[in-house]
Amino acid sequence: TGAEAPCGDVAREVTVSRAAAISAAGDGASAVQWQPATPIGENEAVYATRVDGLHADAKYCFVLAASNAMGTGRWSSPSSPMTTPLAAPAMPANAVATVTVDDKQRVVVTVNWESGREKRGNSGAISAFHLVLLAQPQAPVLGGGSSSSSCCAAEVVRRDRVPAPGPLAQGQKMGWAAPLAAPGSYNVEVCAESASGQLGPPAVLTLDVRPEAFPPPEPDAGAQGRPHWAEESVLVLGPAISAEDTRFGEFEETGGWLQALLLWHDADPGGGGKGAAESSGAVHRLSSGRLDSSIDVICRYRRPGSNLAHATVLAAGVTSSRLQVALPANVPLSLRLVLRTEPVDLTVAVKPAKMLPKLQSEPLLLTMSESGDQMRHVWEVWARQPIGGGAARW
Repeated sequence: TGAEAPCGDVAREVTVSRAAAISAAGDGASAVQWQPATPIGENEAVYATRVDGLHADAKYCFVLAASNAMGTGRWSSPSSPMTTPLAAPAMPANAVATVTVDDKQRVVVTVNWESGREKRGNSGAISAFHLVLLAQPQAPVLGGGSSSSSCCAAEVVRRDRVPAPGPLAQGQKMGWAAPLAAPGSYNVEVCAESASGQLGPPAVLTLDVRPEAFPPPEPDAGAQGRPHWAEESVLVLGPAISAEDTRFGEFEETGGWLQALLLWHDADPGGGGKGAAESSGAVHRLSSGRLDSSIDVICRYRRPGSNLAHATVLAAGVTSSRLQVALPANVPLSLRLVLRTEPVDLTVAVKPAKMLPKLQSEPLLLTMSESGDQMRHVWEVWARQPIGGGAARW
């Protein structure tokens, strides 16, 4: 017999047969633990039973009585009061999912919900909400029938934990958003997490995102619209006077300056892949020497003895397919061609952009010796301890 603590009105009365009580006591999954530990006498037996349907976060005590064909005996003394654990949080209410296009032209699913109402018991304060975005894969269509996703496991696209902004009142609204990469069928699961770490039942939303929801892709010039370095992109003309060029600033220790001619073309004349550009692109474009659009030549470098990277604009708004410029020797350089989209303002100094633009060439990595030869970088491994009995290298 169960009674609400401290042994007040009877909350429930349960009758258990002797055979069921003996069987429950011998079940290893529900071993009896005495508090405090009590030895079992020779003429004593252990019985057990399971009481379901208790309220969460409530105190209970129990009294027992034996019964036989003659009737029910005297009730035992009340057991020590026990407290049931907190209940799992309630399911979020009024969950709604909408699909929109944001200002960045991304398709975004937005989920809004309200904190659920506790039906019985107490689950404590809600600390966070868990959201899972699942993509339902489409099974292959066989024999002209319709496709089905029931045979395939759903793929987790995104999993987030949204902390609660302080104590939540009943019905308080919450929101969450995530971008979608492709059309298809999606499920969104939202469940609450209590302060004790228990997860409540999820509210499940199903949405079918049609291809029409995605905006048409912007025209991408791709490789055909990007400038390309010529096959022989650098021609060294001879020594240069460093005092006449201030684009690189002051170099205290350098191996001199070289006058170089940089060569490129503004697009892939072959209209195809990399092979077409390498085979005929440079020769075809350089035959005219004029470009359909202007080019900025950007150089990134490191001063001798320094680990800091610097950047400078060698030329802005170049409309020809070549540039003659003085370059320092024995200095690692990285050159890029950037397609200019706006006219050059001669009254404002041109500076390299912090964000790399979309239409730009591959980097041209260049280090020249004092004689004008292009040097190749070679890695060398230095060991502190001698290897194979040789002298240690530092």
